[in-house]
Amino acid sequence: MRIMQARLRSKPGSKLYYGRPIEEDGDWMERAFIDSGDLLYLPAHAIKRCLDSSILFASKHSLLKGVDVDALRHQFYTGILISDAPRLTTATGQHPLRRSDLLPVSHTVPRNGWGDSEKVTKIFPTVDSWATCITMCLLLDDIDVSQAKSVVEWAGSYIGFGAMRLENGGCNGAFDLLELVEASEPCQTTS
Repeated sequence: MRIMQARLRSKPGSKLYYGRPIEEDGDWMERAFIDSGDLLYLPAHAIKRCLDSSILFASKHSLLKGVDVDALRHQFYTGILISDAPRLTTATGQHPLRRSDLLPVSHTVPRNGWGDSEKVTKIFPTVDSWATCITMCLLLDDIDVSQAKSVVEWAGSYIGFGAMRLENGGCNGAFDLLELVEASEPCQTTS
């Protein structure tokens, strides 16, 4: 097993609609992902889903040249473990983001989140810019580090995190991969 650390930073102008939206009369801040120390974190399952969607996107759009796409998809689906929920920091990485850094953004959306249902105003907990360090455990030896780098880059450019992300036709949640390095232990930003 190899441990890889990926340092990510939000793309300029791409906000993170963070947490689950709530109708106007609710406590919107309670819908965000906040740990017991009042720090914001990115759920591990959201990271894994983003990477899985990235490899699927790459296979559908022929971004993988000369590669057995089905084998690679299987390797990534089963061979990468995201074990920790990393904390979010300011875009410079200087300070952790806290509950008090969240902004309420209102949108009129379908009540059920999709389709032609009744429209309601929902509040989305939002972060204007952010950075984080995710720890990926590569469980299979045949996962190539350069392929893992490409998958993370595609995830930031075509998939994103949060509501109204790139994958769903939005413009939010995009990020840049600053570095991907092999490590002996998880990132220090995990909760």
